Amino acid sequence: MSKKSNQVSATLKAWAESLSIDPSTIKRKLARQEIKFEPGVPLTAMEIFRALNAESEKDQAITERTREETRAKKRENDIAEKRLHDLDEVERLVWQDLLLPLRHELEQMPAAMCGLCNPQEPEAAMKILEQWVEKVKSNIREKNP
Repeated sequence: MSKKSNQVSATLKAWAESLSIDPSTIKRKLARQEIKFEPGVPLTAMEIFRALNAESEKDQAITERTREETRAKKRENDIAEKRLHDLDEVERLVWQDLLLPLRHELEQMPAAMCGLCNPQEPEAAMKILEQWVEKVKSNIREKNP
């Protein structure tokens, strides 16, 4: 290999031997990158590197499709192993198992607590507690329409 103007360069044959790559593979990859070469004329290390490491559009599409398939399979596995839950399942759990029971308890609270809050006037206490419940529900709706 020779050094020309501070760049490492060598012929296609020398690069092929040095890298243990078939010369036709290097030629094909140089052509894909539109790097012109002539037999016996040295190619720089940068040209060889670009040619060997650049992916064609077809290769990029295959790589992207493989990544998408891998992500989808990982998601399926995570759902199957309960590390990730389906959105419909999460919504059902949040609403049916958490928010609806909480709402029911909140709505029942005035009747259950009014006598404890004001034993002399439970109706007045119930009205105040009902207003408080409505205010809480209103605040929740404003923050999460």
